[in-house]
Amino acid sequence: MLRAALIHEWAHHVEHQCGGHGQLRARFLAAQALPPGTPWFAPPHAATSGWAAAPSEQYAEAAVELVLGTRQIPTTARVRPEAVSALADWAAGR
Repeated sequence: MLRAALIHEWAHHVEHQCGGHGQLRARFLAAQALPPGTPWFAPPHAATSGWAAAPSEQYAEAAVELVLGTRQIPTTARVRPEAVSALADWAAGR
């Protein structure tokens, strides 16, 4: 569980510090079957109830699946296999 939590938080670090992360977002939204204009981050009031619907959280959970092969901590964040593939391609520079 610790590894999963660290990967999830590391993914958030990447999204905030990596200038190229913006290139992933449109592809990730499409892979998650979300509209292109979907806000990436959850509004502050969603911290306890609606955080799992935020693409940012789904992306961090996709990172866990990419690195570990499965998610160790059950959440309500929906992650499509296409989103994990999109993240893998972006990480590999494709």
